[in-house]
Amino acid sequence: MISLPGDNLYKFLAVAGLSIVLFSFYLLHVRLDRDWERMIQADKEWMGSMDELKQLTRTRYKLKQETSPRTGAIADADDEFKKRVIQIRQQTQGEYLSRAPTLRLFDELQVALYGGLLFVGMGFTLWYFRVQRYLDIAVKKQSMTS
Repeated sequence: MISLPGDNLYKFLAVAGLSIVLFSFYLLHVRLDRDWERMIQADKEWMGSMDELKQLTRTRYKLKQETSPRTGAIADADDEFKKRVIQIRQQTQGEYLSRAPTLRLFDELQVALYGGLLFVGMGFTLWYFRVQRYLDIAVKKQSMTS
């Protein structure tokens, strides 16, 4: 009867799982660093947009106080204000939508991480309880007889 080389298979399972775990950590780290940079940049743009909106709001308020309501300047300021609010909303939605693939990848990498940990645990456990324990007993008996 042919016996499988269980020792090597168990070690391979453990080392493959360890490789998956390390690779998952690396990809998570790289992806999170890149996302943090994007989010910081988006926050800076958002704050700049908010400052611009505050300035437009002040300008609009001043125009309303200084002129009559039927003045074209107020209508222009209102139109500019509405356009800018729509642009900011679209930018924000675009940023959130661009993060959706990253969040999916993050979930997939977590699955790979936990799967790798399972492989590591199975490989080392099977290797120890099915192979190494008996080798240790044999070495101990051999050392006692010598």
